[in-house]
Amino acid sequence: MGRYKLAKLALLDMDEIADYIAQDNLDAALALLIRLRQRCVSLSEHPGAGRQCEHIGENVRSATEGNYMLRFQPS
Repeated sequence: MGRYKLAKLALLDMDEIADYIAQDNLDAALALLIRLRQRCVSLSEHPGAGRQCEHIGENVRSATEGNYMLRFQPS
C-alpha cells in the first residue's frame, strides 16, 4: 500500500465537506471520505498520475475524485 501524508488544511477541508454532506446523508459523507482516502493511496502508488501544476509550485500535481480536486507533491 502506498504511503501519503495529508496537509492539515487538507484534513480540515475533508472534515468540513463531510460534515456538510452528513447533514443530509451520513452514509454518503462516509463513502466520500473512503473514496478520497482510496484515491490518495492510489496516487501515492502512482506518483506520475494526474496533471502537472507548475503554475502552483514545483512538482505539484492534481487529480480529481468526483467533484473534488486533490493537489499533491509526489516524493
